[in-house]
Amino acid sequence: MIRFLVMDVDGTLTDGKVYMGTQGELMKAFNIKDGYGIKELLPRYGILPIIITARCNDALLHRCKELGIAEVHQNVRDKIHRLEEVLARYSGTMSEVAYMGDDLLDLQCMMPVRQQGGLVAAPADAAPAVLASSDYVAPHKAGEGAVRDLIDYLIANNQQPAANSQLPTRLQEAVAYIEQLPHHKLALGTHRVSDDFFFNVMEYIPSDDENLPYESHRRYIDIQYLVAGEEHLMVTDISHLQPTTDYSPDKDCVLYNDHSNRSFIKMRPGTCVVLFPKDAHRAVRCPGSTGTVRKIVGKLLLHCEDTMPAL
Repeated sequence: MIRFLVMDVDGTLTDGKVYMGTQGELMKAFNIKDGYGIKELLPRYGILPIIITARCNDALLHRCKELGIAEVHQNVRDKIHRLEEVLARYSGTMSEVAYMGDDLLDLQCMMPVRQQGGLVAAPADAAPAVLASSDYVAPHKAGEGAVRDLIDYLIANNQQPAANSQLPTRLQEAVAYIEQLPHHKLALGTHRVSDDFFFNVMEYIPSDDENLPYESHRRYIDIQYLVAGEEHLMVTDISHLQPTTDYSPDKDCVLYNDHSNRSFIKMRPGTCVVLFPKDAHRAVRCPGSTGTVRKIVGKLLLHCEDTMPAL
């Protein structure tokens, strides 16, 4: 569960442009969609916004006051040390952090966060090394709604099911089951575990075809675990798409051909992603990668009392 959204400013919350006058830095441009997400959406889901930036600017302090951001840390180059201090005050851990940055200085936080189970993200126009290190890349550039993209993604995956649902326990058990499997020894094909849970083992070469359709499911939750290789898992909410096929009960699938969304999760060996019925997805090759992907896709049946996350 993500409890903290940690953000850089220039090149993340803003477009990275610095407007200078004879008296120094004059202004920054902030996106209203980012602001709404921070002020109105994050508090509803118990996610604390934190700013850690290497620059110092009065305009930022004014904007953070408007948005209710209490944790504002400027003129900080040792970002990881400051992040550790802030987390200690809230009894938080790196696994509860989503960190969004755009340049090399942010990697000092992004790498520990990712290694300890948190989420690292970047705007679409971040530095190449940051993009390569990110779990989630926003479809928008910095200052154009990239932070809001991440907030929407976090909310979609931080929602809680109905109180009478056993889904959290069932999902946790299903993920743990997949993680402890002898991944490289399993035969290809379908393996049934119980009446409401099975998994498929597959190997394939990821496609370069940008016209591959998105797909979503209604009866099952997908648990995608990458065993070997790399791929980009493109994910977007079905509310952003128009279906191009009717729902197929036999295949539990709806297809969509809208390719305007460019957010993705970089799947590496050991990466596990849970996809709910609202999550349309498609897998494509990582730029520059070659070879075969080996993946396990768990299928967990939804019960009628389960309430799924929704934006």
